[in-house]
Amino acid sequence: MSIRYKDTDLKRVILSANTCWYIFNFRRSTIIALLADNFELHVVAPHDAYTSLLEALGAQVHHIDLNAKSLNPWREAIALGHYFRIYSKLKPAVVLNFTPKVNVYSALAASWVRSRIVNNVSGQGATINRSKKFGRFIDLLYKTSFRKVDWVFFQNQDDQTAFKTKKLLRSTTIEQVIPGSGVDLIRFAATPLQQSQERKFLLAARLIPQKGVLLYIDAARQLIDTARQTGLSIPKFVIAGFFETTPIGKHVEACVRTAAEQGIIDYLGPTDAIETVIAEHHVVVLPTYYGEGVPKILLEAAAMGRPVITTNMPGCREVVVDTQTGLLCQPNCQSSLQAAMSRLIEMPAAELQKMGQAGRERMLSLFNEELVVEPYRVTVKQLAGDHLRANLARSI
Repeated sequence: MSIRYKDTDLKRVILSANTCWYIFNFRRSTIIALLADNFELHVVAPHDAYTSLLEALGAQVHHIDLNAKSLNPWREAIALGHYFRIYSKLKPAVVLNFTPKVNVYSALAASWVRSRIVNNVSGQGATINRSKKFGRFIDLLYKTSFRKVDWVFFQNQDDQTAFKTKKLLRSTTIEQVIPGSGVDLIRFAATPLQQSQERKFLLAARLIPQKGVLLYIDAARQLIDTARQTGLSIPKFVIAGFFETTPIGKHVEACVRTAAEQGIIDYLGPTDAIETVIAEHHVVVLPTYYGEGVPKILLEAAAMGRPVITTNMPGCREVVVDTQTGLLCQPNCQSSLQAAMSRLIEMPAAELQKMGQAGRERMLSLFNEELVVEPYRVTVKQLAGDHLRANLARSI
């Protein structure tokens, strides 16, 4: 009897996403846990400023020419070809996929080399606001690739229901709902609210229109005008995050910088120390009407004892108990957002603190990062064993 792969190949695990930034910021603890389980870890993603940080953890990083926004058929074919070439060389036992396009391309390539495949559905992304025709095209891609997948982690019940309704999964695929990417409750420890006359709001996100950035600016402008007219303390509104280089991204950047020049908001730029920024604010706001999984910033803010304002959207409403740990507003509605922000401006500090404490307790019980990492550890071990047995059977 001859073994098809080397023993090391049977312990080889790939994590793939559309940026190294995503893998480092959202899956770092998973990498550390799998390395502790003696798996050989590889990351397949476009190189960026976080590549070296992943390598420092102990992962081997393989660059792939992938643009999450591209719809160019030639460029997409090249990206898919890169996946096939890398996976044919590495022959991984298990492949973990994150982000929508990667769920398709990486799964197709991994199935070609008979790897076990785990996809993570982190929301419906921009497709939630696209045309029906485009939606049917995406469903076709998902149906083609997801039916090759062994295990799917969903970040909210709505997405799982949508996939099942559209029959995008095969009957043998194992489905599991987990609390997003979880939150590190040690790094994001509860901190007391700052004592100040002004109420401080923070929006921290990828700065695209669908995250509600422009709604936030307009609501801030109105609330500042109201405060000036009534002689009340003027709230402070802050934005943190990075802009995209697309035309719409440049439009958002222009709007943010103009609002900053007008004194409506302060723009901090991107940050790797978001816990320090959250600690300096009273409320975190994410008025998204994007197809979210479970937004990380909402988990981090709640873990630190900050009330949050977000929209009544899948993935967001799972984090917040309306009026108890924060407030839910209507998606893409400035008046609803403004009313929620006004309510927390008027709320006494003691009540705001109580709301934040309730949010922290919810994170402790439902969104601890360990509740996410452990299912991945168990799944990878199980699928790696299945992969080994399948290869032994083929080699007899």
